[in-house]
Amino acid sequence: MDQAAPPHKVAIGAIVRFAYRNVFGRIGLISELGWIMLLILLAASILPALLLPGTSRSDPLRLDPSDYAQAGVTLLALSAFAVRWHQLILLGDPRRLPPALFLRAWLRFLIYGCVLYAALGAILAVTLLSMEPLIASMTAKAVVAVAALILCWLTLLVAARSALLFPAAACGKPLGVGSAWRLMGGNSWRLVWASILTALPLKAATFAIIAILVATIMPEGSEHLATPPLGFVILIGVIETVSDMLLAALGASVLSSFYRELVAWRADSAAPAA
Repeated sequence: MDQAAPPHKVAIGAIVRFAYRNVFGRIGLISELGWIMLLILLAASILPALLLPGTSRSDPLRLDPSDYAQAGVTLLALSAFAVRWHQLILLGDPRRLPPALFLRAWLRFLIYGCVLYAALGAILAVTLLSMEPLIASMTAKAVVAVAALILCWLTLLVAARSALLFPAAACGKPLGVGSAWRLMGGNSWRLVWASILTALPLKAATFAIIAILVATIMPEGSEHLATPPLGFVILIGVIETVSDMLLAALGASVLSSFYRELVAWRADSAAPAA
């Protein structure tokens, strides 16, 4: 009896190196492929602060309608850019591809992304409702918070195991959930660690730059900047937007690498048997 072949293990270090070479080695393509998305993200990041200056919230956990609108615009723009970057790696220059291919891929991307965000949002909503004054015990609140954290991690692990749905949709060869689940066998945690190692340096650099800017402009002896200058608002918006675009490109590079290696490995291993 033939034994089943062990699952192919993707090299995390090679994936991270490829992602950084692929993005920062041709960083000019970010503006060429995603200039429309870049402008949309800039507007979504800067305009609320310019049109509604000096607004403050009594409850930082309570979201305003503008927050939902900003999140929706960000999801649309970043998913569109991620689709184009996936296609750049897997299919070639996306500007030469039929527009219908992009639209179908983008629609699938939005569906998958909305399902994931809806699951995480439901966990967050239940957690916030459980934190209402009806639960006065700090122990009960801690239990609810730990349970929510565990559920979020389980949801993200399920998303990681099914993550090949995204690059498969981008290149016009959609997979079923079962197929994506099987192809990612033995590599879910590798994808998690590769994603963390890829995103962490950029997020740390962005946080450090913003912290330095805030410390520079903050009045001495003050802990809160009520009305930041216009130039400061624009600069922070530009930094956050560029960081989001770079993260989207890095994430698409990581997922495309996993897809290319795992799907190619499966095809190569099936060819001799055929």
